[in-house]
Amino acid sequence: MLKENILTELSDGKTVSGQELAKKFSVSRNAVWKAVNSLKEEGYMITGANKAGYTLRGKDALTPFQLKADAEKYSALTGLPDLFDGLDIICLDEIDSTNNEAKRLAPSLKGNALITAGKQTAGRGRLGRSFYSPEKTGAYFTLALHGERELSEAEKFTSLAAVAVCRAIENLTGRSPLIKWVNDLYLDDKKICGILTEAVSDMESGKTSCVIIGAGVNLSTEDFPPEVKTAGSVGAEGLTRSALISAAVCEILNGAANINENGHIPYYRERSYLKDKEIYYFVSGERREGVAAGIDDDGGLIVKAPDGETVKLSGGEVSVRVK
Repeated sequence: MLKENILTELSDGKTVSGQELAKKFSVSRNAVWKAVNSLKEEGYMITGANKAGYTLRGKDALTPFQLKADAEKYSALTGLPDLFDGLDIICLDEIDSTNNEAKRLAPSLKGNALITAGKQTAGRGRLGRSFYSPEKTGAYFTLALHGERELSEAEKFTSLAAVAVCRAIENLTGRSPLIKWVNDLYLDDKKICGILTEAVSDMESGKTSCVIIGAGVNLSTEDFPPEVKTAGSVGAEGLTRSALISAAVCEILNGAANINENGHIPYYRERSYLKDKEIYYFVSGERREGVAAGIDDDGGLIVKAPDGETVKLSGGEVSVRVK
């Protein structure tokens, strides 16, 4: 609580001495000093000393307090409702995968939960692919949504999440990513984001009991492994991990209540990276070719085959690549 109070006092850029903070919050100056050092470790850039006064110069912290504060700012910016109340927020320095952690925690979670990580050691993408997730240069998070849903409804969260991250980037930076069906975001022909949606099923009802939506966004990553040939970054100076995660989660939560109305599909269709491109795709290991003609009302990819036949691709085990 003391750390949050100090952040509130410093949030408008003013310099406040340790003595003033100690007096205001009825604690010792040593307690203030310890709290400030703890905030620095979390990513808050605070300069100054106990006597000279503390100043908040910037922040790149992933904490429940900062995520909630950034969600409030995003709601004020966009007019979206602030839906973070009641959301269980878990911030980790390092984890194998935020999706893995969400699945491990799912049985014990009482409501919706947001899990963030400063680094993933085994980030995952679709079809068993890995997602490079280095420390501090990317935003890695998973949103676990509880509630019984039909599988067909759960599948729509992949396209919703892609739209949510796109909108968040656009509103915060002015840049306009494109969506490569079904779950990747591109800027300047470089992949900047991957999304992986999974579901925890209830064997008795045959429905999903929890939808797990994971996303990894390259914010400032520059050095990628040799095998990651098409990766890039958002590259927006000053964009923090917390701001982007909070914005994307606000957008997802806002769309989740009416997911079956497919209100996000027009935006998803408009931002299609594949539109009119020659592609090849794999179905059960068989390579096929065609031209990406558009997105249908359920988020499926419409492809015109060389023989003139129109094919609709849904998610699952389908991989699409540009020729």
